[in-house]
Amino acid sequence: MIAERIRQARLAAGFTQEQLADALHMTKQVISKYENGRSEPTASIIMKLAQALDRNPAYFLREPQIQVSWLGYRSRSSLGQRAREGIQYRAEAYAEQYVTLAEALAVEHIEALPPRQPIHDVEAADDLAMSVRVAWSLGEQPLDDVTTLIESKGGVVFGEQNAPDVRFDGLSGWIDAIRPVIVLNLAMPVDRRRFSLAHELAHLLMDDSTNHHESVEAFANRFAGAFLVPASAARRELGDRRRHVDLEELALLKQIYGLSIAGWVYRAADLDIISRAMSQRLWAEMSRRGWRKGEPPLFKAEETPTRLRQMVLRAHAEGIISRAQANDLCPGCLPPPADQPLSPRDLMRLPPEERQRLLAEATATYDEDDVELLEAFGEDDIVE
Repeated sequence: MIAERIRQARLAAGFTQEQLADALHMTKQVISKYENGRSEPTASIIMKLAQALDRNPAYFLREPQIQVSWLGYRSRSSLGQRAREGIQYRAEAYAEQYVTLAEALAVEHIEALPPRQPIHDVEAADDLAMSVRVAWSLGEQPLDDVTTLIESKGGVVFGEQNAPDVRFDGLSGWIDAIRPVIVLNLAMPVDRRRFSLAHELAHLLMDDSTNHHESVEAFANRFAGAFLVPASAARRELGDRRRHVDLEELALLKQIYGLSIAGWVYRAADLDIISRAMSQRLWAEMSRRGWRKGEPPLFKAEETPTRLRQMVLRAHAEGIISRAQANDLCPGCLPPPADQPLSPRDLMRLPPEERQRLLAEATATYDEDDVELLEAFGEDDIVE
Protein backbone atom coordinates (compact mmCIF):
# COMPACT_ATOMS: atom_id res chain seq x y z
CA MET A 1 0.00 0.00 0.00
CA ILE A 2 2.75 2.47 0.94
CA ALA A 3 4.65 1.63 -2.22
CA GLU A 4 1.67 2.37 -4.46
CA ARG A 5 0.82 5.54 -2.55
CA ILE A 6 4.36 6.86 -3.04
CA ARG A 7 4.21 6.18 -6.76
CA GLN A 8 0.78 7.79 -7.09
CA ALA A 9 1.82 10.88 -5.13
CA ARG A 10 5.00 11.23 -7.19
CA LEU A 11 3.18 11.02 -10.52
CA ALA A 12 0.43 13.33 -9.28
CA ALA A 13 3.11 15.89 -8.39
CA GLY A 14 4.63 15.51 -11.87
CA PHE A 15 7.98 14.18 -10.59
CA THR A 16 10.20 11.57 -12.17
CA GLN A 17 11.98 9.20 -9.82
CA GLU A 18 15.18 11.16 -10.46
CA GLN A 19 13.55 14.49 -9.59
CA LEU A 20 12.06 13.14 -6.37
CA ALA A 21 15.39 11.58 -5.44
CA ASP A 22 17.16 14.91 -5.98
CA ALA A 23 14.59 16.71 -3.83
CA LEU A 24 15.17 14.24 -0.98
CA HIS A 25 18.96 13.98 -1.52
CA MET A 26 18.64 10.29 -2.28
CA THR A 27 19.35 8.06 -5.25
CA LYS A 28 16.86 6.97 -7.87
CA GLN A 29 17.47 3.38 -6.82
CA VAL A 30 16.20 4.09 -3.29
CA ILE A 31 13.00 5.67 -4.63
CA SER A 32 12.55 2.71 -6.98
CA LYS A 33 12.85 0.28 -4.05
CA TYR A 34 10.20 2.23 -2.13
CA GLU A 35 7.82 2.14 -5.09
CA ASN A 36 8.20 -1.56 -5.87
CA GLY A 37 7.91 -2.57 -2.23
CA ARG A 38 11.45 -3.94 -1.82
CA SER A 39 12.15 -1.39 0.90
CA GLU A 40 9.85 0.43 3.32
CA PRO A 41 10.53 4.08 4.23
CA THR A 42 11.02 5.04 7.85
CA ALA A 43 8.74 7.51 9.61
CA SER A 44 11.22 10.34 9.02
CA ILE A 45 11.41 9.51 5.30
CA ILE A 46 7.62 9.50 5.07
CA MET A 47 7.62 12.99 6.58
CA LYS A 48 10.13 14.13 3.94
CA LEU A 49 8.10 12.49 1.17
CA ALA A 50 4.97 14.24 2.41
CA GLN A 51 6.70 17.61 2.35
CA ALA A 52 8.25 17.08 -1.09
CA LEU A 53 5.02 15.77 -2.64
CA ASP A 54 2.71 18.19 -0.82
CA ARG A 55 0.75 15.44 0.95
CA ASN A 56 -0.39 14.78 4.47
CA PRO A 57 1.85 12.04 5.93
CA ALA A 58 -1.27 10.03 6.74
CA TYR A 59 -1.93 9.74 2.99
CA PHE A 60 0.90 7.21 2.67
CA LEU A 61 -0.32 5.08 5.59
CA ARG A 62 -4.04 4.68 4.95
CA GLU A 63 -5.83 2.42 2.53
CA PRO A 64 -7.50 4.15 -0.43
CA GLN A 65 -11.08 5.03 0.48
CA ILE A 66 -12.42 4.64 -3.06
CA GLN A 67 -11.88 2.62 -6.22
CA VAL A 68 -12.00 4.45 -9.56
CA SER A 69 -12.58 2.59 -12.81
CA TRP A 70 -11.47 4.78 -15.70
CA LEU A 71 -13.05 4.40 -19.11
CA GLY A 72 -10.16 5.78 -21.15
CA TYR A 73 -8.36 8.96 -22.19
CA ARG A 74 -9.12 11.45 -24.91
CA SER A 75 -5.80 13.07 -25.69
CA ARG A 76 -3.28 13.60 -28.44
CA SER A 77 -0.59 11.00 -28.88
CA SER A 78 2.01 13.58 -27.79
CA LEU A 79 0.67 13.36 -24.23
CA GLY A 80 3.00 10.79 -22.68
CA GLN A 81 2.18 7.93 -20.34
CA ARG A 82 3.65 9.66 -17.28
CA ALA A 83 1.53 12.77 -17.90
CA ARG A 84 -1.57 10.60 -18.30
CA GLU A 85 -0.92 8.76 -15.06
CA GLY A 86 -0.29 12.06 -13.27
CA ILE A 87 -3.70 13.38 -14.38
CA GLN A 88 -5.35 10.14 -13.33
CA TYR A 89 -3.79 10.08 -9.85
CA ARG A 90 -4.51 13.77 -9.21
CA ALA A 91 -8.14 13.11 -10.12
CA GLU A 92 -8.28 10.04 -7.86
CA ALA A 93 -6.86 12.02 -4.92
CA TYR A 94 -9.48 14.73 -5.51
CA ALA A 95 -12.27 12.17 -5.79
CA GLU A 96 -11.15 10.53 -2.54
CA GLN A 97 -11.26 13.88 -0.76
CA TYR A 98 -14.67 14.64 -2.28
CA VAL A 99 -16.26 11.34 -1.24
CA THR A 100 -14.74 11.48 2.25
CA LEU A 101 -16.21 14.93 2.85
CA ALA A 102 -19.56 14.05 1.27
CA GLU A 103 -19.86 11.13 3.68
CA ALA A 104 -18.94 13.32 6.66
CA LEU A 105 -21.68 15.78 5.67
CA ALA A 106 -24.13 12.99 4.79
CA VAL A 107 -24.40 14.47 1.28
CA GLU A 108 -24.86 11.25 -0.66
CA HIS A 109 -27.41 12.31 -3.27
CA ILE A 110 -26.62 10.78 -6.66
CA GLU A 111 -29.15 11.49 -9.41
CA ALA A 112 -30.20 8.50 -11.49
CA LEU A 113 -28.84 8.31 -15.03
CA PRO A 114 -30.35 6.27 -17.85
CA PRO A 115 -28.81 2.75 -17.84
CA ARG A 116 -25.80 2.16 -20.07
CA GLN A 117 -26.91 1.08 -23.50
CA PRO A 118 -25.36 0.17 -26.84
CA ILE A 119 -25.37 2.96 -29.42
CA HIS A 120 -25.03 1.92 -33.05
CA ASP A 121 -25.98 5.09 -34.95
CA VAL A 122 -25.96 8.85 -34.51
CA GLU A 123 -29.73 9.08 -34.19
CA ALA A 124 -29.56 6.83 -31.11
CA ALA A 125 -26.90 9.13 -29.65
CA ASP A 126 -29.28 12.07 -30.17
CA ASP A 127 -32.07 10.14 -28.43
CA LEU A 128 -29.79 9.25 -25.51
CA ALA A 129 -28.91 12.93 -24.98
CA MET A 130 -32.58 13.83 -24.91
CA SER A 131 -33.30 11.02 -22.42
CA VAL A 132 -30.77 12.56 -20.02
CA ARG A 133 -32.43 15.95 -20.39
CA VAL A 134 -35.78 14.34 -19.61
CA ALA A 135 -34.40 12.38 -16.63
CA TRP A 136 -32.87 15.57 -15.21
CA SER A 137 -35.92 17.74 -16.04
CA LEU A 138 -33.85 20.11 -18.18
CA GLY A 139 -36.37 20.72 -20.95
CA GLU A 140 -34.89 22.15 -24.15
CA GLN A 141 -33.46 25.42 -22.82
CA PRO A 142 -29.76 26.45 -22.88
CA LEU A 143 -27.66 25.09 -20.01
CA ASP A 144 -26.07 27.82 -17.90
CA ASP A 145 -23.24 25.77 -16.38
CA VAL A 146 -22.67 22.11 -17.26
CA THR A 147 -20.09 21.63 -14.49
CA THR A 148 -22.48 22.82 -11.79
CA LEU A 149 -25.25 20.71 -13.33
CA ILE A 150 -23.22 17.50 -13.15
CA GLU A 151 -22.05 18.30 -9.60
CA SER A 152 -25.64 18.97 -8.52
CA LYS A 153 -26.61 15.50 -9.75
CA GLY A 154 -23.96 13.82 -7.59
CA GLY A 155 -21.16 13.59 -10.14
CA VAL A 156 -17.58 14.53 -9.31
CA VAL A 157 -15.85 16.97 -11.68
CA PHE A 158 -12.11 17.44 -11.25
CA GLY A 159 -10.57 20.53 -12.83
CA GLU A 160 -7.11 19.57 -14.12
CA GLN A 161 -4.84 22.62 -13.95
CA ASN A 162 -1.56 20.94 -14.82
CA ALA A 163 -2.42 19.42 -18.19
CA PRO A 164 0.11 20.45 -20.84
CA ASP A 165 -1.90 23.03 -22.83
CA VAL A 166 -4.84 21.35 -24.60
CA ARG A 167 -3.29 18.03 -25.60
CA PHE A 168 -5.49 16.42 -22.95
CA ASP A 169 -9.21 16.52 -23.75
CA GLY A 170 -11.00 14.53 -21.09
CA LEU A 171 -11.32 11.47 -18.90
CA SER A 172 -14.27 9.83 -17.22
CA GLY A 173 -14.99 6.86 -14.98
CA TRP A 174 -16.94 5.51 -12.05
CA ILE A 175 -16.16 5.81 -8.33
CA ASP A 176 -16.99 2.52 -6.61
CA ALA A 177 -19.17 1.70 -9.66
CA ILE A 178 -21.90 4.14 -8.57
CA ARG A 179 -20.71 7.75 -8.74
CA PRO A 180 -19.60 9.29 -12.07
CA VAL A 181 -16.34 11.24 -12.22
CA ILE A 182 -15.19 13.48 -15.07
CA VAL A 183 -11.82 15.19 -15.47
CA LEU A 184 -12.03 18.65 -17.02
CA ASN A 185 -9.03 20.38 -18.61
CA LEU A 186 -9.13 23.97 -17.34
CA ALA A 187 -6.64 25.02 -20.05
CA MET A 188 -9.39 24.73 -22.67
CA PRO A 189 -11.74 27.57 -23.64
CA VAL A 190 -15.05 27.49 -21.78
CA ASP A 191 -17.13 26.38 -24.77
CA ARG A 192 -14.76 23.49 -25.36
CA ARG A 193 -14.93 22.54 -21.67
CA ARG A 194 -18.71 22.31 -21.95
CA PHE A 195 -18.52 20.11 -25.03
CA SER A 196 -15.88 17.91 -23.37
CA LEU A 197 -18.06 17.48 -20.26
CA ALA A 198 -21.00 16.39 -22.40
CA HIS A 199 -18.73 14.11 -24.45
CA GLU A 200 -17.48 12.37 -21.29
CA LEU A 201 -21.04 12.07 -20.01
CA ALA A 202 -21.79 10.14 -23.20
CA HIS A 203 -18.96 7.70 -22.47
CA LEU A 204 -20.46 7.07 -19.03
CA LEU A 205 -23.79 6.17 -20.61
CA MET A 206 -22.79 4.26 -23.75
CA ASP A 207 -21.93 0.59 -23.84
CA ASP A 208 -18.86 0.79 -26.06
CA SER A 209 -18.04 -2.91 -26.16
CA THR A 210 -19.53 -3.58 -29.60
CA ASN A 211 -18.25 -0.49 -31.45
CA HIS A 212 -14.94 0.58 -32.96
CA HIS A 213 -13.14 3.48 -31.27
CA GLU A 214 -13.83 5.86 -34.16
CA SER A 215 -17.56 5.12 -34.02
CA VAL A 216 -17.66 5.56 -30.25
CA GLU A 217 -16.02 8.98 -30.51
CA ALA A 218 -18.40 10.01 -33.30
CA PHE A 219 -21.41 8.94 -31.23
CA ALA A 220 -20.07 10.77 -28.15
CA ASN A 221 -19.58 13.93 -30.21
CA ARG A 222 -23.11 13.65 -31.55
CA PHE A 223 -24.41 13.17 -27.98
CA ALA A 224 -22.49 16.25 -26.80
CA GLY A 225 -23.93 18.46 -29.53
CA ALA A 226 -27.44 17.16 -28.86
CA PHE A 227 -27.10 17.59 -25.09
CA LEU A 228 -26.04 21.23 -25.45
CA VAL A 229 -28.47 22.01 -28.31
CA PRO A 230 -31.46 19.66 -28.71
CA ALA A 231 -32.68 19.15 -32.27
CA SER A 232 -35.89 21.08 -31.65
CA ALA A 233 -33.90 24.05 -30.26
CA ALA A 234 -31.54 24.02 -33.26
CA ARG A 235 -34.48 24.08 -35.68
CA ARG A 236 -36.22 26.76 -33.68
CA GLU A 237 -33.14 28.98 -33.88
CA LEU A 238 -32.05 28.25 -37.44
CA GLY A 239 -35.17 26.95 -39.17
CA ASP A 240 -35.83 23.56 -40.74
CA ARG A 241 -33.76 24.21 -43.84
CA ARG A 242 -31.31 26.99 -44.69
CA ARG A 243 -29.60 27.77 -47.98
CA HIS A 244 -27.11 30.06 -46.27
CA VAL A 245 -25.97 30.83 -42.72
CA ASP A 246 -23.56 33.58 -41.67
CA LEU A 247 -20.84 32.93 -39.10
CA GLU A 248 -22.00 36.04 -37.24
CA GLU A 249 -25.38 34.39 -36.65
CA LEU A 250 -23.69 31.30 -35.26
CA ALA A 251 -21.51 33.52 -33.05
CA LEU A 252 -24.67 34.93 -31.47
CA LEU A 253 -26.04 31.43 -30.88
CA LYS A 254 -22.72 30.45 -29.31
CA GLN A 255 -23.27 33.11 -26.66
CA ILE A 256 -26.75 31.74 -25.92
CA TYR A 257 -26.09 27.98 -25.85
CA GLY A 258 -22.38 27.76 -25.06
CA LEU A 259 -21.71 25.62 -28.12
CA SER A 260 -18.81 26.78 -30.29
CA ILE A 261 -19.33 28.13 -33.81
CA ALA A 262 -17.64 24.97 -35.09
CA GLY A 263 -20.04 22.93 -32.98
CA TRP A 264 -22.99 24.78 -34.50
CA VAL A 265 -21.72 24.05 -38.02
CA TYR A 266 -21.53 20.35 -37.17
CA ARG A 267 -24.93 20.40 -35.48
CA ALA A 268 -26.67 22.18 -38.36
CA ALA A 269 -25.15 19.76 -40.89
CA ASP A 270 -25.97 16.70 -38.76
CA LEU A 271 -29.63 17.75 -38.63
CA ASP A 272 -29.72 18.55 -42.38
CA ILE A 273 -30.52 22.18 -41.64
CA ILE A 274 -27.65 23.09 -43.96
CA SER A 275 -26.16 21.05 -46.75
CA ARG A 276 -22.72 19.48 -46.60
CA ALA A 277 -21.65 21.91 -49.30
CA MET A 278 -22.79 24.83 -47.13
CA SER A 279 -20.92 23.43 -44.13
CA GLN A 280 -17.75 23.15 -46.24
CA ARG A 281 -18.09 26.80 -47.24
CA LEU A 282 -18.44 27.75 -43.58
CA TRP A 283 -15.32 25.73 -42.70
CA ALA A 284 -13.41 27.48 -45.47
CA GLU A 285 -14.56 30.87 -44.21
CA MET A 286 -13.52 30.00 -40.65
CA SER A 287 -10.09 28.97 -41.93
CA ARG A 288 -9.76 32.22 -43.88
CA ARG A 289 -10.53 34.21 -40.73
CA GLY A 290 -8.15 32.12 -38.62
CA TRP A 291 -10.98 30.80 -36.44
CA ARG A 292 -10.13 27.11 -36.67
CA LYS A 293 -7.51 27.48 -33.91
CA GLY A 294 -9.40 30.01 -31.80
CA GLU A 295 -12.76 31.52 -32.54
CA PRO A 296 -14.37 34.68 -31.17
CA PRO A 297 -16.28 35.59 -29.16
CA LEU A 298 -15.32 34.00 -25.83
CA PHE A 299 -18.25 32.33 -24.11
CA LYS A 300 -18.61 33.90 -20.67
CA ALA A 301 -19.26 31.27 -18.01
CA GLU A 302 -17.33 29.69 -15.16
CA GLU A 303 -17.39 25.95 -15.90
CA THR A 304 -15.13 25.39 -12.90
CA PRO A 305 -15.81 22.80 -10.16
CA THR A 306 -16.96 24.42 -6.92
CA ARG A 307 -18.71 21.64 -4.99
CA LEU A 308 -15.67 20.46 -2.99
CA ARG A 309 -14.84 24.02 -1.94
CA GLN A 310 -18.44 24.59 -0.86
CA MET A 311 -18.46 21.37 1.20
CA VAL A 312 -15.15 22.29 2.86
CA LEU A 313 -16.43 25.74 3.82
CA ARG A 314 -19.63 24.23 5.20
CA ALA A 315 -17.87 21.47 7.16
CA HIS A 316 -15.41 23.94 8.67
CA ALA A 317 -18.15 26.42 9.57
CA GLU A 318 -20.14 23.65 11.30
CA GLY A 319 -17.07 22.43 13.21
CA ILE A 320 -17.04 19.04 11.49
CA ILE A 321 -13.44 19.49 10.33
CA SER A 322 -10.57 21.58 11.64
CA ARG A 323 -8.70 24.25 9.69
CA ALA A 324 -5.83 21.81 9.19
CA GLN A 325 -8.22 19.16 7.85
CA ALA A 326 -9.86 21.74 5.59
CA ASN A 327 -6.50 22.77 4.15
CA ASP A 328 -5.63 19.11 3.61
CA LEU A 329 -8.92 18.38 1.81
CA CYS A 330 -8.94 21.55 -0.26
CA PRO A 331 -5.71 23.58 -0.18
CA GLY A 332 -6.45 27.29 -0.38
CA CYS A 333 -10.20 26.93 0.08
CA LEU A 334 -10.16 28.68 3.47
CA PRO A 335 -8.93 32.26 3.64
CA PRO A 336 -6.00 32.75 6.04
CA PRO A 337 -6.70 34.26 9.46
CA ALA A 338 -6.69 38.06 9.33
CA ASP A 339 -3.44 38.26 11.31
CA GLN A 340 -1.64 35.46 9.45
CA PRO A 341 -0.21 36.06 5.96
CA LEU A 342 -0.01 33.26 3.44
CA SER A 343 3.25 31.35 3.26
CA PRO A 344 4.85 30.93 -0.20
CA ARG A 345 3.83 27.24 -0.18
CA ASP A 346 0.22 28.09 0.67
CA LEU A 347 0.21 30.76 -2.02
CA MET A 348 1.39 28.32 -4.69
CA ARG A 349 -1.34 25.82 -3.70
CA LEU A 350 -4.09 28.32 -4.48
CA PRO A 351 -5.96 28.18 -7.81
CA PRO A 352 -4.17 30.36 -10.42
CA GLU A 353 -6.96 32.94 -10.55
CA GLU A 354 -6.99 33.38 -6.75
CA ARG A 355 -3.18 33.50 -6.64
CA GLN A 356 -3.06 36.24 -9.28
CA ARG A 357 -5.76 38.22 -7.47
CA LEU A 358 -3.85 38.17 -4.18
CA LEU A 359 -0.57 39.08 -5.88
CA ALA A 360 -2.27 41.97 -7.66
CA GLU A 361 -3.70 43.22 -4.36
CA ALA A 362 -0.28 42.98 -2.71
CA THR A 363 1.34 44.84 -5.59
CA ALA A 364 -1.26 47.61 -5.31
CA THR A 365 -0.22 48.23 -1.68
CA TYR A 366 3.43 48.96 -2.53
CA ASP A 367 4.49 52.53 -1.86
CA GLU A 368 7.50 54.47 -3.13
CA ASP A 369 9.71 53.28 -0.28
CA ASP A 370 9.00 49.66 -1.21
CA VAL A 371 9.91 50.34 -4.83
CA GLU A 372 13.13 52.12 -3.86
CA LEU A 373 14.05 49.18 -1.63
CA LEU A 374 13.51 46.71 -4.47
CA GLU A 375 15.52 48.88 -6.88
CA ALA A 376 18.42 48.86 -4.44
CA PHE A 377 19.00 45.19 -5.27
CA GLY A 378 21.14 44.35 -8.27
CA GLU A 379 20.83 41.39 -10.60
CA ASP A 380 23.29 39.39 -8.51
CA ASP A 381 21.00 39.75 -5.51
CA ILE A 382 18.00 38.18 -7.24
CA VAL A 383 17.46 34.44 -6.77
CA GLU A 384 14.65 32.31 -8.10
